[in-house]
Amino acid sequence: MAFPASPYEETGGLYYFPRMMSKIRLHAAGQLPEVYHPYLERGYNLWLCDYLGVRYPDLARVAIEGNLSNEEALQWCYDHGRGPLSAIQIKIWNAFAEQRGRKDDRTESLQKEIEASGLTGRGIETNFDLFLAEEGHPAPTR
Repeated sequence: MAFPASPYEETGGLYYFPRMMSKIRLHAAGQLPEVYHPYLERGYNLWLCDYLGVRYPDLARVAIEGNLSNEEALQWCYDHGRGPLSAIQIKIWNAFAEQRGRKDDRTESLQKEIEASGLTGRGIETNFDLFLAEEGHPAPTR
């Protein structure tokens, strides 16, 4: 089974962008597991595209039609969205993305997903933690 990239991978300093791009590519190739399909235009994909000022369907279309690398796709977002992000805007996105699920409005539903996945007791506190555990990605080293 082909999983998307780790949420901690970065393009232009942005967490999650490579994961979103890998989902776009896997979906276009018919290799993205069905469980991800309902979320292609929701959650992190929607939030990051909104933060960049672009629409997910437009990014997906352009990335596939142009066979864009992650860097080229991010540049397209900057050119067609709100422009390049500042260092502080990147830090704000990364902090939001990495901490989602820890002591916020997502905490309760995340705990239910952890229990349903049989992953209770593994120290999962955030969405990123859950992605790593479910998909077998290594934890980031810092």
